[in-house]
Amino acid sequence: MKTDGPVAERSRQSRADSHRGEGWQKRKDDREDVGRGNHKVDRKGSHKKWNGGRGDKNAASARSGSARSGNVKIVIDPDRMAAYKTLVKIEKSKAYSNIELNTMMSDEIVNQGFVRELVYGVIRNRRYLDYYIDELARDGIESIRPEVVVLLRTGLYQIIFMDSVPAHAAVDETVKIAKLLFPGRGGFVNGLLRSFIRLHVELDFKAGSDAGKADPENAEARIELADRGLEEPVFVETDDSRRMPIPDIADDMRRLSVMYSCDEGLVRLIAGQYGKDDAEKFLKVSLETPPLFVRVNTIKTSTASLAESLRLQGFVAELYKGLVYEGHASDTLTEKPSDASPENTDHSNSYPDILIVSGRGILETKEFRDGLFFVQDASSGEAVKELNPVAGEVLIDVCAAPGGKTFAAAIGMQNSGVIHAMDLHGNKLRALTKEAKRLGITIIDTEEHDAKTVHEKYAGAADKVICDVPCSGLGVLRRKPEIKDRPLKNDGRDLAEIQYMILCSSSEYVKPGGELMYSTCTINKIENEGVTDRFLSEHEDFKVRCSRHIMPCSGGPDGFYYCIMQRENAK
Repeated sequence: MKTDGPVAERSRQSRADSHRGEGWQKRKDDREDVGRGNHKVDRKGSHKKWNGGRGDKNAASARSGSARSGNVKIVIDPDRMAAYKTLVKIEKSKAYSNIELNTMMSDEIVNQGFVRELVYGVIRNRRYLDYYIDELARDGIESIRPEVVVLLRTGLYQIIFMDSVPAHAAVDETVKIAKLLFPGRGGFVNGLLRSFIRLHVELDFKAGSDAGKADPENAEARIELADRGLEEPVFVETDDSRRMPIPDIADDMRRLSVMYSCDEGLVRLIAGQYGKDDAEKFLKVSLETPPLFVRVNTIKTSTASLAESLRLQGFVAELYKGLVYEGHASDTLTEKPSDASPENTDHSNSYPDILIVSGRGILETKEFRDGLFFVQDASSGEAVKELNPVAGEVLIDVCAAPGGKTFAAAIGMQNSGVIHAMDLHGNKLRALTKEAKRLGITIIDTEEHDAKTVHEKYAGAADKVICDVPCSGLGVLRRKPEIKDRPLKNDGRDLAEIQYMILCSSSEYVKPGGELMYSTCTINKIENEGVTDRFLSEHEDFKVRCSRHIMPCSGGPDGFYYCIMQRENAK
């Protein structure tokens, strides 16, 4: 990576400093880490080949949390080790972070919240962290074996973003794992992380921070303290974020890609559809931790009763009041959630069955076991509310798993009527059936079926049809941050073809006068309006009743799109 700004200026010296660890010039293994290694890497830091053999002999010791390096016993923090292993697994297999995290969690984990924050934080900021690794390593990030790159990311993330972790502790714990898993690399990891701390502090003074202005003559002393791990570095604040600016990237799309750790092609796609400023707002939100929304199961309880029960256990549970829209129902969402005060229950956008909840362990409560609620993002809940399924209707959900919209529809129908839930995957339908039993829902039957084809026995049978299609997931980057680091093939046009086939097949189930809802959890207009506009142009018997394109906003729901179309009565 070639740069010409202050980061590059200071990093040239820091690169040399990062290789002054013990035995650096003498250890052949260490030199392998900074030579052009045995694995191939593209220029954006996507590692093509993993060499995971080294460190295997220490696997048993790593699981137990300690090992010996020479005559010194190394005690490894199990939480950081779990986070590191999860990140390696995600990097190797391209697995989803939430699945790997749930698999990794065990009784050995002391602080699951710390592990989740570290894993999700590294994934959300991967390209940003790699930018500095590339700047500080003598031969760039390409020369470092990918497992060590993952470890360096965990260290840098703790230093930059985790207020609860002193910089010296982040360095020390990261080096311990390096010594255990990668003998001979401890000095390299130590040098690079400490060089980053020095670079961070020096740039802080160059930027003219209040700390630097107050006592400029002590700058060198404070840099030395930080280098020795005795003082927290001061970070340059930009837009309420603890990330440093990167002024030496001239191309706006490239800069946004690095700053917000998103595939550059995705950045260009989003900016092309929404403009650069809105694209940056969207990318900034993608780095946040999303709120938790729960749908109240009013078959079993009331919203007020559940909220009070959760509050008594220390949870914060507030009624979700919806989102502020500009103009008509088809307009795009503004960025700000509406007032969520529980007294304002007559608000036009009120969602009396949705709560915003904060607090740990909500899925371990008796209320969850008793089926009084399920987790569902508010944007998805809004779509089902607008569809308005009622008691006694026949509803078909063509891509039902994991079941959130199916359950919301069943509750709206007061558990009266029939829901045919179909999905391609039988194992997902079995999980859906189990969840329905927990919730006390009895009107759902399930069937394996490929939604791209018409199930003839249901032709013209449904009052309402939910067509929630597989999509790129660009609206849920906060929950699945690994998505934003992967290129979207053909800007989603291949997906749009599949989505169109599913929508056309789904339309066959709608009886005259009935309604069809097409929905996605993406903000990509090619997969949204591009599909529904094409469908409407070729199916003149369907007319739009309501459509919304929801952008994710800070403290609000995920990105989502839905379009509800009514089939005209036969003439």
